[in-house]
Amino acid sequence: MPLNETSTTAKPESQIISDDSDDDEPGFGLDDLIPEPESPTPAPYSFSTYIPPPLPSLPILDARTQLILRLVGSHPLWGHHLWNTARTLTDYLMENPQLVRGRKILELGAGAALPSIVSLLIGAEKAVMTDYPDTQLVDNMLYNVETNLPSALVERADVEGFTWGRDPGPLLDKTHGEGYDLLILSDLVFNHSQHPALIRSVNSLLRDSTSKPSPSRPDSIVPTSRKSPPLQQQQSPPLQQQQSPPLQQQQSPPLQRQQYPPEQHQQSPPEQQQSISHQRSSPEERQSPQPPPPTYPSILVFITHHRPHLISADLNFFPALASSGHGWAYQRIVERFAGVMFDEDPGDAIVRGTVYGWRCWRVRTELGELPGEVVFQ
Repeated sequence: MPLNETSTTAKPESQIISDDSDDDEPGFGLDDLIPEPESPTPAPYSFSTYIPPPLPSLPILDARTQLILRLVGSHPLWGHHLWNTARTLTDYLMENPQLVRGRKILELGAGAALPSIVSLLIGAEKAVMTDYPDTQLVDNMLYNVETNLPSALVERADVEGFTWGRDPGPLLDKTHGEGYDLLILSDLVFNHSQHPALIRSVNSLLRDSTSKPSPSRPDSIVPTSRKSPPLQQQQSPPLQQQQSPPLQQQQSPPLQRQQYPPEQHQQSPPEQQQSISHQRSSPEERQSPQPPPPTYPSILVFITHHRPHLISADLNFFPALASSGHGWAYQRIVERFAGVMFDEDPGDAIVRGTVYGWRCWRVRTELGELPGEVVFQ
C-alpha cells in the first residue's frame, strides 16, 4: 500500500479559516475540522447454521445438533452467503443417503461446503471440496470441515482450489485416476459464460460407468418434491406418481420440519403468482425404462433462478451437457420453494425462491437411452 503524501496544493480561500490577529498562523481547511469518515470495512467473516432433522442422528463434532458454517465476509464470487439452494440440496442428500454412502464425492464451487460436509456425516467414503483457488475461500472451507467433523471424518475430507476447465489431474489423483462417483453442483449454472468450462470438468472428473464403483448400499433414489401448497397447480404431475410402489417404501420421511433462518428467506409472496416455465431441451420427453441405480456415476445440479428474466440462459446448461462427451441424460428430481434470498431483488418471488434439482448421467446406450431430458414410466 503506498504511503500517504502531504499535499502541497493550495485550498480555495473559502475553505480557509484564519486568525485576523496573527497573519502568520496557518489556516485550517474544513476537511481538517470535520474529517471525511472512512468507508466501512466489511466484517472478515459471518456465520450461519444448518439444522438437520433429528433422524438420522449425525455425528457432528462436540455432539451439536446443528452445523456451524463460517462464510467469508465479502467476496466477488458470492462465497459470503449460505444459499438456499445448498440447503435444499443437503436436505435431498439427507433424504437419499444411499447416494453418498461409501462413495467418493466431489463438489465444485463449494462455498461453505455444506453438502460435502453432510455427505461425510452420512457415510461418504471421501469428499473433496473445491472452489476457485483463492486463499480466503479455500481456508474457509477447511475451517468449516474442522469445525463440524470429528477427526476420523476430517481424514476423509480434502479441500482444494480448482478452476473449472483446467487440468483435472490433481483431483483425479485423489481417486487413483478412477474419478468420482458423484459430483455436486449447487447454484453454479447462473454463471452462463462458464458453462463450457464447467462441462469440460464434469466430463473429465466423473467416474466412467464401466469402472469399478465404490461400495454402496443397493437402495434406490426417490425423486421428491416439497413446496408450499400454492405451487402445486404450477407444476407438472408429481414425480412420485412416476415411480413404482416398492421405491416409495424406501424413501425416508420428508423433512417437513426443516426451517431455514428467517434472515435467509424473508420473502414477500406476490398477490398474483406466476407460473414457472421450464423449456424442454428436446422436442419431446425421452422415455427410459428405469432410473439408473445410486451406484451409477451421476451429477446433482441444483439451481435457483435468482434472475427470472434469464431462466432460459440458466437452463441452456443442460442441452449443452447432453451433447458433450458421449452424451448425457438428465431428470428433474426436485422442485421446492425455499424462499427468496433477497427480498428487495426484482422479479417474481415464487420464481426466485424455488429450487430445482436435476440428476445427470452418461447415457446408457445398452438400454437405447438417448441424450436429453428423460422421464420414467
